[in-house]
Amino acid sequence: GQLNLKGLVCGYDFRFGAGAEGDGTLLSALGKEYGFSTEILPPVLYEGEPCSSTRVRLALRNGAIPLANAMLGRPFLIEGRVIHNKALGRTFGYPTANVDYGRQILPADGVYATALHADGALYASVTNVGSNPTVGGSARTVETHVPDQSLDLYGKRIGVLFFERLRGEIRFPSTDALTQQIASDAETAKKVFKEAEKSVYNLQGLW
Repeated sequence: GQLNLKGLVCGYDFRFGAGAEGDGTLLSALGKEYGFSTEILPPVLYEGEPCSSTRVRLALRNGAIPLANAMLGRPFLIEGRVIHNKALGRTFGYPTANVDYGRQILPADGVYATALHADGALYASVTNVGSNPTVGGSARTVETHVPDQSLDLYGKRIGVLFFERLRGEIRFPSTDALTQQIASDAETAKKVFKEAEKSVYNLQGLW
């Protein structure tokens, strides 16, 4: 059928057709032949290099959250429903929300300063991405602890905004050593969250 195409806009690296052999140059030529305008948008640069999904994924894989966020124009976000896990954190005073992240991309294993979004509110949080080796974990999980709050999150859909990687995931010699580190991580995460609230990002505007 007829598309009645008047104009077409695409990115500088847009490809189409069999074997992805078509590009902006071919589109421009087709536009002249068939009477539609063509605009090729230049790349958006950050630190002199084009922003791309590949570059964002690489930054996440390296735990470079500020770089990923700068290219995204917003904090990296994981969303999912809170599901039951072993609930071991609750036994030593640090309950966590275990997020069913599905097929979403995860950053490098480690502990992150984050914000948890639930029921229209944002809370400073500290999030562990990984297998929790100190307590015998094996499956890769995303578990978020909200300091100074008692929230009933089971079954709710939440968002976790990532701001900064605090440390890698390590095996502690005891749960006491782990709880001391979580307490320290939580205090750092609260400070990072306060700074993030004053940043260029409109955190509430993401929802």
